[in-house]
Amino acid sequence: MDITEEMLTYVLTLDKKMTREQAAIRILQWDAAFSEAILHGENAQSVLAAGSVLLPWPYALVDRDMVIVYEWDPDTSVRWWHDREPVVNGSLSPEFVQNLLQHRQFHDAADRAEAFYYYDDMYDQWSLCCNIFRHNHYDARLVLLLQPGVRSIPEGARQLFERFGAHIADLWNHSSKLSERKSYNLLKQVCRTLCEGGPIEENVLQAALNQAGWGQSATFQVIRLTFFSADGWDSRPAVTLPYLVTALERLWPDSCAFSTGEDIVWVLHPEAGAQKVFRQELAVFLRDHICRAGVSPLFHDLSELNAYLWAADAALKTGRQADPSFWYFLYEDYRLESFLSPLREQVPQTMLTDPAIRILRDYDQTHESELERTLQTYLQLRMNMTAAARALYVHRTTFCRRMEKILELTGLNLDDSDRVLSLMLSFRVQQ
Repeated sequence: MDITEEMLTYVLTLDKKMTREQAAIRILQWDAAFSEAILHGENAQSVLAAGSVLLPWPYALVDRDMVIVYEWDPDTSVRWWHDREPVVNGSLSPEFVQNLLQHRQFHDAADRAEAFYYYDDMYDQWSLCCNIFRHNHYDARLVLLLQPGVRSIPEGARQLFERFGAHIADLWNHSSKLSERKSYNLLKQVCRTLCEGGPIEENVLQAALNQAGWGQSATFQVIRLTFFSADGWDSRPAVTLPYLVTALERLWPDSCAFSTGEDIVWVLHPEAGAQKVFRQELAVFLRDHICRAGVSPLFHDLSELNAYLWAADAALKTGRQADPSFWYFLYEDYRLESFLSPLREQVPQTMLTDPAIRILRDYDQTHESELERTLQTYLQLRMNMTAAARALYVHRTTFCRRMEKILELTGLNLDDSDRVLSLMLSFRVQQ
């Protein structure tokens, strides 16, 4: 370890009776103690506590799920959060986390390899942070809390904190007890495989259902959650998704969630008769976490999960275009549109328009008439002449004459259900 002048200057302030040589020895002993403890597999909590020997500020280790793995405060009568309670049952509170997730600075900080200062505008306080990575991905953060009104610590202390962070990162990556999380259970593995279109043997599927307490013919629903970005920046999935997966399973225990790229797939066993309440709660969750969701229909065979995930994806894609202000999109509300969207994308517009409609359109342009609109209204109102005439604000006799002209020009047989369907689809895809 290279001892800098700033480190010596800082350590000398901790004990004014020390000489420079003694200060250097103390730094080396402090640093070596970490390596020895990690090498010999000493208790992780003891290693974390050892940082306080030269760093007499409150600090904590927080994992990517926003769980406080360890905290230390020189004044044990005061929480390291100074009684402002952003902590609930050992985790950062949902309100505190939501505030973090909505800030670009929080997401950008997840890439930083060096120690950095971070300002929390919710509590008007600065902290010194050091990220911990696993396989080159953000996995935890060591946070040293500064006193209110203080924006930095001595440079020598900052350098020692960075060294402390490097040791904790080493400990984090080699101590299973410190960084362990719930391993994927069988249900989560099965759901992920099914969503990816992979095969699952019947006995494995049944074992997964039994583990979750779900029957083979239970009711299921799958939801795709995705973030939408603020102007000019994107949220970091590596930071946000692990927390949201945990939050979903905590709020709705009878479910399993997992990240897929930049999205979350969430499989639920919904409570019978509680869909209305669930949708209200879902809307609140999505709004608070700046997400949108596509929701599949209910189904009763988990082996069909991939097909119903397609429905959730189709609802999300179509709904975002049709109703961009909505937080979630039910497939049943966009079923027809999900069929028509691929047609618009793949079939030339000319081929999507029924020939009879083209005839009426040309006639209308030449004669300044409304035959195309007349036919569309007639079909939309289930071929009820009285209702259609009323909708167009014309006399029924006038409407009947228009229909006669339409049939004369096009030769349509409106008793042919296939032709009627073709006409209605043609009008719909043009919307």
